[in-house]
Amino acid sequence: MPNCKVSMYPQDQKHHMEPWFYHKSREEVIKILLEVLDTESRVEIIEQQSHYIHAVFTIAIMKFKDDLELFLPEDENVIHFRSASRVGYSDLGVNKRRLRRIQRKLSNRGVITI
Repeated sequence: MPNCKVSMYPQDQKHHMEPWFYHKSREEVIKILLEVLDTESRVEIIEQQSHYIHAVFTIAIMKFKDDLELFLPEDENVIHFRSASRVGYSDLGVNKRRLRRIQRKLSNRGVITI
């Protein structure tokens, strides 16, 4: 997808961002991720599991939808993500900025180190 950022495919240099490595229990990280997402504007949690969160952001101006998926595998202390616009070929950097903002909030909460 041309308008996304993803952590699981490092061979896709244009869209790849490094995953986040966490320092707390996975259960606590999921709880904090949900709290952090709750501080974001125009977001709805679509699915929540012990290792996965799917959220949808609605862009204010045109009401476009962006998907954010967060995956915490059982065998690693890592948060993998995919943030993607549903339409278009350019998101004007929205997904990357959103991920960096969430990353800073997680760092401020002591979940990850930037």
